[in-house]
Amino acid sequence: MDNLDETKFNEAILRLFYDLPFIVMAITSPETMRWVDLTIASVKF
Repeated sequence: MDNLDETKFNEAILRLFYDLPFIVMAITSPETMRWVDLTIASVKF
């Protein structure tokens, strides 16, 4: 598996993880401490 394929695979796995409905997850920026990304499930709370 070359580097591009591995990157696409890792991104797909991460995307699937974020689509899990029962887990609320967020990614924050270490510099600004602001939310960069969060799961849709957390918006419903």
